Amino acid sequence: MNKQKLNEPSAHKEDGVEKRRRFIKGAGLAAPVVLSLANRSAFGAAKGCLSQQVSGNISEAGAGSCSSGSLVTVWNPTNQTIGTTKGNIALSTTQTTTPIVTASWTAGGKAYVLTATITQKGSSYIWSGTSYVYGILTTQTTTLSLTRNGSSIQSGSFTFPTSGVTTNPAGSTLFTTLFPSGANFTIGTTYYTYISNPATGALTKASSAGVSGVGSLSRSYFSGGTAYNSISAFSGSSITTSMLANLSVAGLNANSVAALLNAAYTPASTPPYVLTVAQVKGLCATPPTEKLPPNTTLTTFLASTFS
Repeated sequence: MNKQKLNEPSAHKEDGVEKRRRFIKGAGLAAPVVLSLANRSAFGAAKGCLSQQVSGNISEAGAGSCSSGSLVTVWNPTNQTIGTTKGNIALSTTQTTTPIVTASWTAGGKAYVLTATITQKGSSYIWSGTSYVYGILTTQTTTLSLTRNGSSIQSGSFTFPTSGVTTNPAGSTLFTTLFPSGANFTIGTTYYTYISNPATGALTKASSAGVSGVGSLSRSYFSGGTAYNSISAFSGSSITTSMLANLSVAGLNANSVAALLNAAYTPASTPPYVLTVAQVKGLCATPPTEKLPPNTTLTTFLASTFS
C-alpha cells in the first residue's frame, strides 16, 4: 500500500507530461504555419521548405535548411550595372542591323538627298545567374552622305533645313534629333551614339561609357525581355508585359518575379532559397498547382521570403 502511494506522484507527473505533449502537438498542427526566416530550423531539408510549411511537419527540419532571397529592389534597381553579382545584368547575345534613313529637300533649285546609314545593335541582357532576359538595349551610330542633283558630295558642312523635308521612312525624326533648329552637319562624319528609349520612343544621346556598359544604365533604356506569361515564366498568367515591367508593379507582380529570380539564381545560396522554380510557378499559376501555407496570402507569403 505504501509502495503504491509512493508511486502515485510519479504516475500523475508522467500523465501530465503526456497530456502536455499531446496539447502542444495538437496546437502545433492546428495553428497557422508562419514563415520565419529568423528561425530557419523550421524549414525542412529533406522534402523542401515549402512542403514542410504546408504540412506543418517540422520533425525532419534541419538547422539552416533554407534561407531568404533578395529583395525586389535588388533585382530591379533604378540603374542597372554590368557584372556577375546577383541582380546585375550580363550581356547574352548581340544582334546588328543597318537601316537606311533618307531626307530629301530642294534648295536653290537643286535637289538634295541626305542619307543616314545607321549601325544599330540590339544587345540582349539577362539577370546574372539566370536564363531570364532583363531586356534589349538598342544602340546606334549614324554616318551621313549627301547627293546634289544625283551627284555625290564628298565633304563639307551643310545646314539641315527646318521645313520642306521629306523623309523615308515617312515621319522619321532622326535628322531633327541630330540637327535641331537647322543645325549644321558634316558629310562623312559618324555622329552620336544613341540609346533608344522605349518609354518615349525617342532617341537619347548617351555617353560612350554608358553604351559600352561601363557604369550604370537606366532601366528605361531597355525594351522587351522575357514575357511574364511565357513558357519560361508564368505560363498560366494572362499578363503579357515583361518580367522587368512587372518588377515595377508593387505587390504580387513584383514579388512573384523576384521569387522566381531568387529560385532560379545560380549558383544557389547555401542553404538554398525557400522555394524552387517549380514551386514559384505552381504558386503563381492560374489556378495554382502548389498549396499555399494556411492563413496567409500569396503576396504576403512571397514577401516574407525576402530579406
